[in-house]
Amino acid sequence: MADPGDTRGSPPQHIHLDVVGGIAGDMFIAALLDARPDLTKGTVAAIRSAGVPDDWTVGPEPSRTGGIGGSQMRIDPPGKIETGHRDYASIDRAIRAAELEQNVRDRALSIFSLIAKAEAEVHGVAVDDVVLHEVGAID
Repeated sequence: MADPGDTRGSPPQHIHLDVVGGIAGDMFIAALLDARPDLTKGTVAAIRSAGVPDDWTVGPEPSRTGGIGGSQMRIDPPGKIETGHRDYASIDRAIRAAELEQNVRDRALSIFSLIAKAEAEVHGVAVDDVVLHEVGAID
């Protein structure tokens, strides 16, 4: 009889993150896909469904930094473009229009709502008027 505690060869069921200094989304996605390459196709499809144009490069690629190998997630336009900033209301509309599973959509809306509420309070503006950079850019 197999040992139920033996998970060798099984996908990880839990990941613990200790992100005291923050976390870069592209690096996190790449690390997850290194651990679970079977999720790459679905992840790329979900990113594209959020409005990333078909001519953009989307996906992990091999990377080596400081002697450590792994992957880097690429979400790049075909040429140099200005990504600009987007207000919360437009981000909310884009997520609602994206072809995502309902639980993924709900989680994304919840996360952006928390960010927008915090930013609105700090800057003294209405939530829908919050302008986000970095997380607000299309990439």
